[in-house]
Amino acid sequence: MNKEYIKQWIQDNLVMQDEARAITGQSTSGFNQSVATRRIQPFVEFGEARKTRLYLREDLEEYAKNKRVRESKGMISMKIKELKNLNESIGMVIPTEKYGNVVVTGFEENKDWGSTVIIYLDRPHMDNAIGRFENSGSLPGGALIVEKTDEPVTTFEP
Repeated sequence: MNKEYIKQWIQDNLVMQDEARAITGQSTSGFNQSVATRRIQPFVEFGEARKTRLYLREDLEEYAKNKRVRESKGMISMKIKELKNLNESIGMVIPTEKYGNVVVTGFEENKDWGSTVIIYLDRPHMDNAIGRFENSGSLPGGALIVEKTDEPVTTFEP
């Protein structure tokens, strides 16, 4: 066992909470919540009363990347709510967990649905429903039609 190699690997790959928070871009309370809900897990943990936790840098970088995707979903949702008409969302690229990025290709209003919008892959049919959300404000409900795409996610200025 080469102690110098192990020491160098630890220094390169493991971080304590302060650096972990910097990598994920979280506050102390946000980071602690992510640990408590096991979204972030320590690579190794020492101690009973006062724990010392070390986190694997690559796990944190992956978490941070996925966190930004979730934030961009929230930003897109906020942006959709700002639209005067859901037809304005045509052309927007939205990330999905199961289908990758999808582009909005159409919207069919349905006033009977109230403020509910159902997202359909390729065509409006109950077998193609991949998500839903509630509109706030005066936007009507209806069917948002999307298709898979390799295009990057639509970004908005905060």
